[in-house]
Amino acid sequence: MVRGLDEPPALDIATLDPVDEQRPLWQLAILFILVAGVRFVAEALPAAAWIILAVFAILHFPASVAILGLEGNRFKAI
Repeated sequence: MVRGLDEPPALDIATLDPVDEQRPLWQLAILFILVAGVRFVAEALPAAAWIILAVFAILHFPASVAILGLEGNRFKAI
């Protein structure tokens, strides 16, 4: 509905298959990249830098989830 379609998509058994659906794995990979980046910055720079980066990552993670859910494009989500 958000994308301008007249009807919501129909639930299909293929959308419930955990082996075929790769979005949760990509979201986990994006989360791992964010955490690894914050940890690297935390060890390399002063506390203010990694705190700012951590707040940025926390605030932008829901947008990444939304983009991956709507678009299905992992590069846009990153």
